Amino acid sequence: MSEIYNVGLGKSDSDLRKKADSDFLSFWDDQAKNLSWFSPWSQTLDWKPPFAKWFVGGKINASYNALDVHQNTKADKPAILWEGENEDSRIITYGEMFTLVKKFSNVLKSLDVQKGDRVTIYLPMIPELPITMLACARIGAIHTVVFSGFSSISIRDRIIDSTSKVIITADGGYRRGNRESGFGSGVPATRKHRHSLRGRGTVDLPAASIPLAAGSSQPDSERRADTRRYAG
Repeated sequence: MSEIYNVGLGKSDSDLRKKADSDFLSFWDDQAKNLSWFSPWSQTLDWKPPFAKWFVGGKINASYNALDVHQNTKADKPAILWEGENEDSRIITYGEMFTLVKKFSNVLKSLDVQKGDRVTIYLPMIPELPITMLACARIGAIHTVVFSGFSSISIRDRIIDSTSKVIITADGGYRRGNRESGFGSGVPATRKHRHSLRGRGTVDLPAASIPLAAGSSQPDSERRADTRRYAG
């Protein structure tokens, strides 16, 4: 990438930090107003140790705030600057992310993922990871990310504990610059233990996200062709 991007996190703003320290409730109440809410909150914090509820009564969507609100002003601005371990690179704009997330939301819906369902994400560090996370948030599904270096037993335990309906994985990944095939090879080992798992989505590197219905008798090539209208 030839362009230089300066990313600031606001750590040098001492006035902002002092305000947060002096009255954290007022501070976070003000900060929350910078987001787009479908319904406002009636109480900033309901604190009954050890349980805390923030912005009680408010209704918000992370995917909407990450993408929708920027389409009129930042659609052509880079949202993700990605460099893979194999020296591949991708620049994805807010507009492109908006389209990809909506498409993958349809992929999840085609696998019968609904609001409140759990989705396990077992992917390498590729743009499809945040795309999947935002797609889950968009439809109200709950995602759980499993570190790509974990064993098949660890994957199985997390699927069982979260009662995931779908797992999103990849056909391979890169580690230390080398491609590792069979990235999701540990996933089938979970099937005899799958109390809730009904579907599996596979990301074919380095491109599209494609869902595969677990237990289907349909050949992989046919299942993939059927879903290209979503994954594009």
